[in-house]
Amino acid sequence: MSFFDNIFDVGSMSSDYSIIGLNKEMSSLYIYDSFIKYNKGILVVAFELYEANLLFEYLSKYTDKVLFFPMDDFLTSEAISVSPEFKAERIDTLNKLINDDKYIVVTNLMGYLRYLPLPSLWKIVMLIFLLIVIMIGTVC
Repeated sequence: MSFFDNIFDVGSMSSDYSIIGLNKEMSSLYIYDSFIKYNKGILVVAFELYEANLLFEYLSKYTDKVLFFPMDDFLTSEAISVSPEFKAERIDTLNKLINDDKYIVVTNLMGYLRYLPLPSLWKIVMLIFLLIVIMIGTVC
């Protein structure tokens, strides 16, 4: 029996529930415990990028099955310049999720609201990208 089973009776709750008032370390421990207990992927949405980054760092201490999907909190910065580090992290996250493995995905509210392509379309786009890279490599 889990430590959190003694504190929360989540068996009687629906599959979508929230628990508030825990510090970041306890929140990450609870998320990890739920990930192990239910053997399902979990999406964690934080209010802002800083909070999402902290949760990601804490969860990374417990497992390597955690992914980060960062988005800038301000639409103006997204329109003017996209952070290449954030873009690379999002692409890496999407590529890992395509494999149908179970992960804990941590994002902020803007990442949750971000439009994403269907998995089948993402696979096709990535295959085309790889073919282009291979073709450019053989020409040079």
